[in-house]
Amino acid sequence: MANTALLQVRIDPATKQAVDKIFASEGLDTPTAIRMFLTRTKRDGEFPYELRHVHHYSQARLDQLEKEAEEALRDSNTKVYKDADEWYADVLSREGDDE
Repeated sequence: MANTALLQVRIDPATKQAVDKIFASEGLDTPTAIRMFLTRTKRDGEFPYELRHVHHYSQARLDQLEKEAEEALRDSNTKVYKDADEWYADVLSREGDDE
């Protein structure tokens, strides 16, 4: 490749082996997958997927959340769903109600 820059990344062997296998299952090698990631990031001007912050709650906060959940379950006005699909259908049916 003419006019290219070299990018070297150090990573533990187990991670490299795992991602090599994942990319190979999609017909890619790891350098191509990395180039795809970088190209899309450049094109979009942002990460090509959502970054999520993982919250690390204190035990006091976890205890408070558990207490709130228990109170909600005792409240006869709390809607209970049989599964996530039922909850999601209910959410979708109420979209736009706040507008």
